[in-house]
Formats: sequence, structure tokens, C-alpha cells
Amino acid sequence: TLFAGAAQLTLLQRDVFNSAVLVFASSALAIFLVALFALLLFHHWVIRHLGAIATYLRRVDAQTSTAPLKLARRAPTRPDEIDALAAAIDALRVQARDARAELRRSETRFRDFADSSSDWLWETDAEHRYTWFSGAMERELGRPPAIYIGKTRMEVARDGGADLSAEPWKSHLETLARREPFRDFIDHRVSPNG
Repeated sequence: TLFAGAAQLTLLQRDVFNSAVLVFASSALAIFLVALFALLLFHHWVIRHLGAIATYLRRVDAQTSTAPLKLARRAPTRPDEIDALAAAIDALRVQARDARAELRRSETRFRDFADSSSDWLWETDAEHRYTWFSGAMERELGRPPAIYIGKTRMEVARDGGADLSAEPWKSHLETLARREPFRDFIDHRVSPNG
């Protein structure tokens, strides 16, 4: 009887253990399925739209107009965070487009003003190489600006016989090296007519 009682206890323990494993496995499967369903819902409602937004932003070109951002989804009853993000991105797109248009208008006005002015206006790059001249320069010197484009002020001055170690060039070059603005610098040039 003692042996039979021990055998029944072992069977009971095995049954309890098997039941516990079955409950654990079914609970784990249920949790996994719920988590998978939640992930699929999250992907459907959020992640795919974030992916579409990222793809849209990679295609945005600062120089050209881009079509508005459209997400492939039914309109929610109330705008949500995805809608707010899409609206903000579209507002930035419109602001960038308008800023580019205003910049083009402003540049055109400036070029028109500069070309009609008697003053010489020019642009240089980070290495002080000429990149643009106003029309006044060609009218005054009788030389096309293209011969100076790509050259530095120092190269042009040296070619014209200027002594860069003497004033006013010495202090002017120091000002340029410090990247400070300057005005009233007079650089004498000789036109082809003398």
C-alpha cells in the first residue's frame, strides 16, 4: 500500500506537471498571438506611414518643387499624430517652395539693380575667388568679367602690378583673412584704353 500510494503520488505529480506545462504553453502561445496581433495593428496604423514619410523625405529636392505628402489611409475620425506630422512636413515643403521663389525674385532684383549701378559689385567664394561681377565692371574696364572669374583678388592685383605687401593692400588682405566686411577700398585698374 505504501508503494501504491507513492506511485499514485508520482502519477499525480506528473499530471500536475503536465497540466502546468500545458497551461504555460497555452498562455505563452496566447501572449505571442496577442503581441503579434498588436504588432500587426501597430504596423498597419503607424509604421507603414512612418516608412512612407521617410521615403517621401528622401525624395525631397531642395531645388525643385515636390508634390504634397499623401498617405495611403482612410481619414481618421479625428486627426492623429501621423496627420499632424504629415501636415507639418507639407507646411515645411510649402515654406521652402515660397522661400525659393522669393529668393529667385530677390536675386533678380539685385542683379537688375547691380547691372544698372555705376558701382562695381562682385561675389567671391570661400577662397576669395571671383564668382560674379556686375555689368558696371565691363562697362568701365572694357573687359569681360569672364577673364577674372575663378581668380582671387590677390591674383588679379598681382597681375595688374600691385604691391600686396604695401598699403592699402596689406591691411585689406588682413581684413579678408579675418573674414570681416570692408568698404571704401580703392583698387586702381588700368583699362585697355589706358
